[in-house]
Formats: sequence, C-alpha cells, structure tokens
Amino acid sequence: MIDFHKMLYEAENAPNAEVLEDAPALAGWWIARGRNHLHARGSVSGHPTIFDPFVTTSPVIGFNIDEGWMRTRSRYYRLGKPMDLGAFKIVEALDLDQAQTELAEMRRLLKEELAIASSGQCN
Repeated sequence: MIDFHKMLYEAENAPNAEVLEDAPALAGWWIARGRNHLHARGSVSGHPTIFDPFVTTSPVIGFNIDEGWMRTRSRYYRLGKPMDLGAFKIVEALDLDQAQTELAEMRRLLKEELAIASSGQCN
C-alpha cells in the first residue's frame, strides 16, 4: 500500500545523501504530460530494473533541479542536465489516414516511373 503522506513529504524534501547516492541517474531529461500525471523521460543509468538506456518514469511527484533530485512514485533519481527543449526538434506524427493517403500517392508515382522506365521512354 502506498504511503501518500510519506510520498508527499518526499516530493518536497531532498533525500539524504545515501539515498541519493544509490539512486539511478537521469540525464537529458524532460517532463511530459501523461493522462492524469506528469512523468519524466530521459537517459538513465544505474536503474535497478531497467537496462534500456532510455526511460519514461513512473509519475513524478516532485523535483528540485538546484539540489539535483527527482522523486517519482517508485523512486528517487539523481538529476543531470535537462534536455534543451529549444534545440530539441519534435517530428510531427502523421494521422494514420493521412499516412495511408500519402503512401498511396508515393506508390502511384513510383508505378508511373517504373512504367516509363520499362517502356524505354527515359532519357
């Protein structure tokens, strides 16, 4: 059972040095909105159960950049530098119907090019 009082306390207060020393490190991180919470994404090292270098954390309940810590629902993290979002380019995802339309047009153009090439009409 989650001790919400303890979690809220930990969200507003830095952990002791031993806890932070044993915490995984999060670098190049940013905060993202989930359905009903915020979570962090970034490069992780030293996580006890996640061996992928990239992580989306459990819900964030507090952090302090100056003190270098973040508390999520499941653990503390030592914070490295956050992602420079001004330099971070986000590629827009296509709506699936739009993607299908664009792919159909690409296939049509490719078929036309192949028909021209096979008829000997290319220069």
